Amino acid sequence: MQQDARQIDPQALVELRQLADHRRRITQVTWRARMVLAYFEGEQYREIARRLDCSQPTIARWVKRFRADGVAGLQSRPRERRGAGRRQKLLAVFLPETVHQSPRTVGLARDRWTLELLQDQCYRQTGERPSLESIRRALKRFGYSWKRAKRTVTSPDPEYQRKKGQ
Repeated sequence: MQQDARQIDPQALVELRQLADHRRRITQVTWRARMVLAYFEGEQYREIARRLDCSQPTIARWVKRFRADGVAGLQSRPRERRGAGRRQKLLAVFLPETVHQSPRTVGLARDRWTLELLQDQCYRQTGERPSLESIRRALKRFGYSWKRAKRTVTSPDPEYQRKKGQ
């Protein structure tokens, strides 16, 4: 005999109903409890999604978390910062050694580094492509000022400075 997938412990159902019954202020937990309660009361995902304005995978995720952890599973969990720490460590190693050399030393036909060139070079060396904003913030944090390059005209003529003054 197959067990009904929507069976729920009566005590858990009481807790879920109490949590879903908040009328004054609807929090995320209340909204999730209503979603899960509707599922256990027999509503189809499509109906719940339409009524609560959410997606069917969202409903499935919260039902799964409720089954695993009960009412506590409906609470928000702290998110992990995905790559910020790793990216900052990468830039702390990559940028100082790169910006102190000319782009020409790594085979680029450019005189000055731009954020885009630094991004491409970082990808070539490490396989990671940090955003332009991450590079800009890291440069600022390391004390580098970023200014637009000035174009100047010079001459190999040893008399150039004297002639220029005339």
